[in-house]
Amino acid sequence: MTIGLFAFFIITVLIPYLNFILQSSIVNKEDKKIIAIAHRGASKLAFENSLTSFQIALKQNIDVIEIDVHLTKDDVVVVSHDYNLKRIAKLDEDIEDLTYEQIKKLNIGDGFVNEKIPTLNEVLKLIDGKKKIMIELKWPRKGIYKNLVSKTLACIVQNEAVEWSIIQSFEKDYLKDVIEKYPQIECHQLVFGLSKILPIYYDNHFRFGQFEPLEGVSSVNIFYMYLNSSFVKKMHSKGIKVMAFTLNDEKKIARAVNFGVDGIISDEANIIKKFYD
Repeated sequence: MTIGLFAFFIITVLIPYLNFILQSSIVNKEDKKIIAIAHRGASKLAFENSLTSFQIALKQNIDVIEIDVHLTKDDVVVVSHDYNLKRIAKLDEDIEDLTYEQIKKLNIGDGFVNEKIPTLNEVLKLIDGKKKIMIELKWPRKGIYKNLVSKTLACIVQNEAVEWSIIQSFEKDYLKDVIEKYPQIECHQLVFGLSKILPIYYDNHFRFGQFEPLEGVSSVNIFYMYLNSSFVKKMHSKGIKVMAFTLNDEKKIARAVNFGVDGIISDEANIIKKFYD
């Protein structure tokens, strides 16, 4: 590793990590109302992004169920984190290359019986406003889905879910499209990492320049390791919330809360309300 690369690693990875772990992990419950977000449903108790996972999450003490969506070859919005099916269904095919009729025949998850990839419509019908839903708009192997925003919005409107739906994405063009077409729907901007020292940040691309939230988003959701109090204060000064992902450890959750976050995305979101209700 060259000196330059080593210095870059120190600035962009090690310093943010040390900044996070040195934050106090003492639980202080005063005035802490934290939004608990179930990452891919109750993904520690059932297979991620499955109807069973969402059914369990509906019974838990959480506020929001988070899901991921892709678009099939015939423009059906389906729920999956990965654009390729190899990990979840042992089929090395991309979702965008298959029709929904092909996808619905697949079983997902090792050791899980009759779990299928659900459609967004099925999930919205199941949740039916009992919790909020956070829909992350994903992208295929190359580029973006041309019709993902319009098809997702159609599902939301069809299921009368505007008031209890949140759309989040790393992809700025998706968010701009949603904000322009349906500003009533809450939008969150995802960012993976940023540096306090260098003017660089990473969402779904490596970018030079200071991070600035898109006009119209109500929250910026960031990978927990890159949390710092100055970033949280800056967002709050703009009237924008900050949520952290993905935290499954009580001490890490406490550190994130002590940085001032408004919400936490977790595979075990039900534990959050034990401390911050």
